[in-house]
Amino acid sequence: MPSVLIFISQLIFLSLLAIGLHYASPRIGLAPLLFMLAGIIGLLNVIELNALVIILPNNIVLRPGGHIFIPVALLILLMIYVVQGTRPAQVAVLGVMGVNSLVFVTLLFLSLYVQFAGSDTQVSGLFTNEAAFNQQFIRGMVASLIAYIADMLILIVVFQGITNYLKWIPKLLVAGIALIVALWIDSIVYNIGAFVGTSNFNLSIPSDILVKTGAGLILTPIIGWYITRIAPHLPNFA
Repeated sequence: MPSVLIFISQLIFLSLLAIGLHYASPRIGLAPLLFMLAGIIGLLNVIELNALVIILPNNIVLRPGGHIFIPVALLILLMIYVVQGTRPAQVAVLGVMGVNSLVFVTLLFLSLYVQFAGSDTQVSGLFTNEAAFNQQFIRGMVASLIAYIADMLILIVVFQGITNYLKWIPKLLVAGIALIVALWIDSIVYNIGAFVGTSNFNLSIPSDILVKTGAGLILTPIIGWYITRIAPHLPNFA
């Protein structure tokens, strides 16, 4: 199916771009990678606002926003944590929260422009589309912010827990396992926060988990190979 191939291609392209920027960080610093992370968070909200949804066979829902950008954002955070250590990872987490909060506040003000426009004022554009920019979207943004915090915490806890206490698990798989578990948490927290009490709640979690698990499986060999084979040889490896 063309949509699935495009999805896989975009996911791999962005992950390899992130790895390339991280690999070059001893020479160019972490700023380009952090800019990419900030851009991903900003683009995620714009794409979700456009409500681009692809329905695959068996009612599997593919969202090019959340199903691609969230796994890549977590991959970037994991690389920073493993190579640079806890402090830079904390800065990255705070940066993600800050960018997402800035986008949320900006969209909130845009909503106020639309809702309180005077009778002699004309307002046009995407944000006037009530089907795309409504209370449900605002609720989804709040849920996504909470989900970011939860899955970033789980990502590091699972990775460090396996590294410290489950040493029999191959190192090539540790990062992928942590990534997949974090994506599960992201799916559960986001869907409960965004859709509980609505007609979409019952069907959204299984499909969302399925697609995010697939994204995690695709990224597992990529991040595992980089963290275990390439990153330890970097001069800034912590």
